[in-house]
Amino acid sequence: MPARQPSIAPPRRGRLERLNALRGPAALLVLFYHVRQIAARDMGSSGIFEFWRFGHAGVDLFFVISGFVIYLVHRGDVARPQAAAAFLKRRLIRVYPPLWIVTTGVLIGAMLTAHAVRPEKLNLMFVVRSYLLWPIQGALPLVPPAWTLSHEVKFYLFFAAAIALPRRVWKPLLVAIFAGSVLVGVCELWTPDALPFALTFVLSPYNLEFAAGTAVAALVLARKPTALPLWGVFGVCIWIVAAAHDQSLAGPDVTQVIRYGLPSALIVLAVSARDLEFPEFNAPVLRLLGDASYSIYLVHLPVIIVAIRLANGLHARPTVTTLVAVAFIATVAGVAFHLAVERPVTRFLNGRFATRRREVVAVS
Repeated sequence: MPARQPSIAPPRRGRLERLNALRGPAALLVLFYHVRQIAARDMGSSGIFEFWRFGHAGVDLFFVISGFVIYLVHRGDVARPQAAAAFLKRRLIRVYPPLWIVTTGVLIGAMLTAHAVRPEKLNLMFVVRSYLLWPIQGALPLVPPAWTLSHEVKFYLFFAAAIALPRRVWKPLLVAIFAGSVLVGVCELWTPDALPFALTFVLSPYNLEFAAGTAVAALVLARKPTALPLWGVFGVCIWIVAAAHDQSLAGPDVTQVIRYGLPSALIVLAVSARDLEFPEFNAPVLRLLGDASYSIYLVHLPVIIVAIRLANGLHARPTVTTLVAVAFIATVAGVAFHLAVERPVTRFLNGRFATRRREVVAVS
């Protein structure tokens, strides 16, 4: 009988640097997608950025990484009700304060600049829901990419249930949620818009990508999978095939989870196992982009819109130079926001309100 392979112990200090760095390309995929979208809308052509019509799939990669990280960092808190409050504090501090700052900036810009946003988005209830990440049927929040954060916070609540409830309760509950997500995804394929919006949000197929991330983390920690580079290459190949046939984002469904969630899980499997086995990683630019990925994700769209309007004012054409410059400006703005705002604010609030953990084992 073959011996069981030894588990891979997470490092007692430091982060999974390659996994952290992987968030940078995920954010840039979404950024390139929006350069394409806004250039086509405001300049009449997306030029070479038409290639990035699949860039929305960066969201799928983010969700898988998030599931992996939450399980890796907080698996020891499961079925420990006393840890639930600290878990939610840290997670919500990570998400909300930077979002509120960017949302406030967009709101001020909307009030000062004509046509910055549609008038109905200045409705008080709409603004409040944008700040709270309360999902809005048929509309995007004031910071449009923040629609994904509603799913992120929902996943935190699911995981908080696993922390706060006894195992005999949360295990069947989460199984029911993820089984329901499959059923809702299938129903949406055959009868779009037939189900209530609240149900399609709670049981969104995106839940399966978070679940895939937690499953990958459990697998990597339990035993060392074999042929890791091949799994990663296989994931990239599936991604390339899906991207080649992508017709841009239509909405979450089970097919999207297969097309982008599955290869994302395989890529995360390969990258995270490599990280745990060989922690050294010397790529400062990728590390910075990974650290700044949340800020890049939050600020890039308003910056792209302003930059393209300025380019139009200068009668610039949607050339490679113009659009690459727009993408570069949006990336630099995200990094600057991370260094000047997100990082110090998050550190201050965590120090003030959240219980410090003795051990940091992954990207936060």
